[in-house]
Amino acid sequence: MKSVAEIVLERISQGAATSSADGNVTYANERLAALAGVSRASLLGMPLASLPRAEPERQLIRALLTAARRGSVECRVTLGRASLTRCVLVSAAPMHGETICLFTDLTDATRREAADAAVRRFVVGLAEELDDLLAPILESTEALRRSTALDEEMRRQLAHIEACASRALQRTADMRAASA
Repeated sequence: MKSVAEIVLERISQGAATSSADGNVTYANERLAALAGVSRASLLGMPLASLPRAEPERQLIRALLTAARRGSVECRVTLGRASLTRCVLVSAAPMHGETICLFTDLTDATRREAADAAVRRFVVGLAEELDDLLAPILESTEALRRSTALDEEMRRQLAHIEACASRALQRTADMRAASA
């Protein structure tokens, strides 16, 4: 018969496991098996710390399990096998002599963050390129403004060019600030 905790953990969208005091998996839901890239049955009895691929992350899980005996803790690790890896946030807390761990998939969020960073780099690069184009325009309008050979209409057009270039320069500063 399933415990109330197992029934709840089967229904949540996160990966979930419980581990004994020695760190071995006593329960795992299907979502965790999918995140880890292994069968649910193979998780049972396995040391929870063996789920991450890299040793430093395994050490993080061991430390997480030790700290979880005193209260709730979290860390980020990579799970999965071969070409399918997932960045996950592992949250752990004590529960009736065991440790319950939730594995929240951050891969999509990480991909969004990477895409956002690429867009920010593009916008900053574009702003710098526009600055490089606008600077000589403003320098030229300043030099022409000092000329005594310009009639009123030319001065009006020059002022319009200068105002537009100045507004564009302000927009590039806004683009850099928004991308910071």
